[in-house]
Amino acid sequence: MKVLAQIAFRNAFKNWRHSLAAIVSISAGFLSLVLFQGYISDVNHMYEVGFNHRAMYGHLIIENPLINTTEGKSHSEDFLITKEEQDKIDEFLKEKASDVSVRVRFLPVTGMVTNGKNSFIFIAMGYDVHEGALMRAPMWTWETLYGKPLHVAQDPQGVVLGQSLGFLLGCVPVKKMNMVQNDGYIPEDRPFKCQRNSIQLTATTTTGQLNAIDLNVVGLIDGGYKDIDEKWMKISIENAQTLLNTDKVRFESVLLKDEYNAKKFIAQFNQYVKDQKLNLHAVYWREHPLAELYNKTQSLLQIFQVFIVTVILTIAGLSVLNTVVKSVKERTREIGTLRSIGFTGRQVGYIFSIEAFYLSMMGVGIGAVVALVATFAVNHAKILYRAGLLSEPVLFRIGYDFKAYFICTVLLGLLSVLASHLAAKSTVKAPVSQNLTHV
Repeated sequence: MKVLAQIAFRNAFKNWRHSLAAIVSISAGFLSLVLFQGYISDVNHMYEVGFNHRAMYGHLIIENPLINTTEGKSHSEDFLITKEEQDKIDEFLKEKASDVSVRVRFLPVTGMVTNGKNSFIFIAMGYDVHEGALMRAPMWTWETLYGKPLHVAQDPQGVVLGQSLGFLLGCVPVKKMNMVQNDGYIPEDRPFKCQRNSIQLTATTTTGQLNAIDLNVVGLIDGGYKDIDEKWMKISIENAQTLLNTDKVRFESVLLKDEYNAKKFIAQFNQYVKDQKLNLHAVYWREHPLAELYNKTQSLLQIFQVFIVTVILTIAGLSVLNTVVKSVKERTREIGTLRSIGFTGRQVGYIFSIEAFYLSMMGVGIGAVVALVATFAVNHAKILYRAGLLSEPVLFRIGYDFKAYFICTVLLGLLSVLASHLAAKSTVKAPVSQNLTHV
């Protein structure tokens, strides 16, 4: 076998023209695959961080399981988490303090907002301001495009508005900037101005009464999606409870120190609330209706990914097969010479397979170097583009997905060896005399 490997290594350099064509084909296929996979990996990471940290959904969500039923959606006020249930949740989380990073309570509010001149529909998310800042760390601690986040402004009556809703209410940046949302915003107070800094929120309480509260605009944020941005705002959980005249919350999210512990943690919590006879349950965030958009986006990306990878592999495979077949056919006399001096057909096949493996590794090595350089160059070019319905542009980036590098190395190696084996098989089976007289 060592002799066969030496012959294969020599042939790879002796037939350098054919070897170069095969190396270029393999390098191009490897480069295309890992760059595309790196882009998909970066997009997936951006969306996951967006839900885990930016949206503060953490790793698991605790709520009343009936609130997502038809009855729960029509009478959600009857299925909120009570103060007593919140205390029970806190008791469990304290017992599991070594596993928990932070928990955040949420209470969404809908109603009308006015600046004294115009009125608009709003969707406000009330949340624990301090804990929310910890949940968004490290990239999204500073979440405002302009002005200050609620935890920095430290205004008990503060509110941050989606920038589109802010525009409708007369709040605009002093200087419009191109903001990108891949890794959070630079933590600085970018100035904005409002026709009136105070706005009034009006909503129906959980008991059916009309209630209003005055809040001060301290910042403008990105609602993520264009349609949401026109209605979106964030307020403290205390102001949300005041507006709805309740001490209840809609759900709680928990960020764990180790995400891989989520399944076990959820099982323990669900057993705890069952023992306590509480009408609560915990679910992994991806299994919650709040993650529906994320799951649909992931499904679309996966279909797109499979399609593109299949196309690239098909083109790369045909290119490698064509190059190898041409190389083998033009070296038919060499095959005849090897067989005439005592090499068996299987040994000759091994020589070509090992040679193909060498060439594939050379191609992968060159492709990997070019891919790393291209990834570095693209990531430092700061290319902006608008992704679908996102209201702010994002950086076009390629992730360093070394798992993809390994998988592509194995795939292209196997593909090259298989192509070489198939190309040499018919030639090796021919009579030696036919091989030696091949023109």
